[in-house]
Amino acid sequence: MTKSLTKKQARKIIRNHVQAFICPYEPHYSEDVTRFYQLVPILQIFPDADLDDLCCQVLEAIVH
Repeated sequence: MTKSLTKKQARKIIRNHVQAFICPYEPHYSEDVTRFYQLVPILQIFPDADLDDLCCQVLEAIVH
């Protein structure tokens, strides 16, 4: 069984992923990056979740 993450750990992982692959030129506090923090509870419970898929779902929700 995988160990769960703290809120701080999950935010850092999401921030690093988003800044590396989605918004590389945005500061970590920009709305373009922080909107992905809604994924924190999911990542806390499922640390092995596919961040690419989760981030795509956030982007799709923004578009629609």
